[in-house]
Amino acid sequence: MTTIQAHGGELINLYQPTYDYTSLTKEIEVDNMALSDLELIGIGAYSPITGFLGEKDYQSVVENMRLADGTVWSIPITLPVTEEQAKELNIGDKVKLVQNGVTYGVLEVSEVYTPNKEKRSGERVPHSRTCSSWRKKNDGTPKCIRSRSNRTCRTYT
Repeated sequence: MTTIQAHGGELINLYQPTYDYTSLTKEIEVDNMALSDLELIGIGAYSPITGFLGEKDYQSVVENMRLADGTVWSIPITLPVTEEQAKELNIGDKVKLVQNGVTYGVLEVSEVYTPNKEKRSGERVPHSRTCSSWRKKNDGTPKCIRSRSNRTCRTYT
C-alpha cells in the first residue's frame, strides 16, 4: 500500500487533549470560523500550517496564492481580534481560545499585525474567510494574530 504524502511534506498533529491550560489567564473568544480553523490546524487538515498565519505568509497568500516559503496555499488562515484585544497581548503570551466558556485550544502569540486588505496594485483582495469575521467585529480596527504553535485541547461536534 502506498502512503500519500501530506501537503507541504509533513502531516501536522497538534491535538493534545491532556494539555494543562488551567494556569492561563488570557483568553480570546473565537467565532465559529476561527474555531473551525483551529480544529483544522490542530488535526493536520491544514498541513503544513502549524498556526494562524503571520503577516509575511498572509501577504504572500493574498498576492501569490503561496505561503512565504513557496508552498501552494490559497486561503489566508487568520485569527482576527479587535484593536482592544490586540493591545492586551504581548509576544510570547499563551492565550486560551474559547467559545461560550469552553476552551478549545491554546496558542502562543508570535506576531500581531494589521492586515492590508488592499493589494499593492489597488485591486481588492479576493474574498477570504476572514472578511466575515472582520465585519462582525465593528468595535475597532481588525488585527490578526500569528501563533508560533496551536494546541487543540478538544474538538467539537
